[in-house]
Amino acid sequence: MNSLTSDDVARIMQGEAGTATQILREKTYHKLVSAFTPKVDEKLNEFGIVRAINNVTSANSMLGSLLGNEGSGTTSNSLSQYATEQMVTGLFYIIQDYEKENSQQFLGK
Repeated sequence: MNSLTSDDVARIMQGEAGTATQILREKTYHKLVSAFTPKVDEKLNEFGIVRAINNVTSANSMLGSLLGNEGSGTTSNSLSQYATEQMVTGLFYIIQDYEKENSQQFLGK
């Protein structure tokens, strides 16, 4: 929040409930994804999730053929990136719901 500008504050004060979360997301989303991705990747590989998904979607399996996978496999990085993005997006939904429920207390709206 150290990067909050006067324009951001004006947007929050004049905006709908959820505007503060939108600004927070704009300023922190990519940093959070970058910070969490290595840990998510570590856990997905620890539990064999990447290997299992690669086996299910390989070109030799029926599901892989249906999905059009030509043996390229799911890389650990792309799966970890996707999982992390979904997790961070979910986090912002939770924050936004909390903001909307409590915006009257915060901003008198």
